[in-house]
Amino acid sequence: MPTFDHRRVVSGDIPDICEMQLAPFDYQELLDVYDDTQTAQEALRDLCTRPYFEFSVFLIDDKPEAIFGLSGGSGCDSRVPWFLCTDKARRYPKEILKRAAKVQKRWDRKGYTLSNWVKADNTGARRLLKYLGYTVDTTSKTWGRSGAYHPFKKEN
Repeated sequence: MPTFDHRRVVSGDIPDICEMQLAPFDYQELLDVYDDTQTAQEALRDLCTRPYFEFSVFLIDDKPEAIFGLSGGSGCDSRVPWFLCTDKARRYPKEILKRAAKVQKRWDRKGYTLSNWVKADNTGARRLLKYLGYTVDTTSKTWGRSGAYHPFKKEN
């Protein structure tokens, strides 16, 4: 039986995180955000080294398999939540839900409005968002090469 854990991470503590082999939906979403100008690992490294980011890493057998992140500049009342994971992490949905709920509670206490976009055909991510209390709109926007995205939001 694998062991599960999660830990908060600060920028700079990332070497093992950037080597994650993302699940196909997450890989494509990351490339869409970065307009295919970088590899997924380069984009992930860029994302995780920004000074205004906070994130938690979901570990399976002490290896990072998912990241729950929150971005946004200082002095504003809103933040951008994001979640990326590997296929291995997707095999343990109950563990992801348990850890995501803990991270979400910490974010909720901060009082920010949280919003971002989710790939329209990523049903697993949309279910996770609804479980965590987000409203997922059916309005679509096209990003990158991979099609439609839906906005999601949570007011705290």
